[in-house]
Amino acid sequence: MNPFSRAGTEPRLSELLADPVTQLVMRRDRITEHEVHAALEIARRALPSRLETMPLETMSAGRLSTRVGS
Repeated sequence: MNPFSRAGTEPRLSELLADPVTQLVMRRDRITEHEVHAALEIARRALPSRLETMPLETMSAGRLSTRVGS
């Protein structure tokens, strides 16, 4: 069995944004946490109405990226 064939527990957005490596990449790319939230809000508005009422903080990164990519 491929060890990457099943997803584990996904971190919350707040956890990802607080990660030191993420902070370094964001600093390098000159983007702020506010800009990330704004971009995700735009993406969330493009989602089906069922997810529009879900606060971004409760969405896992995988769930959001899967929905945005479809």
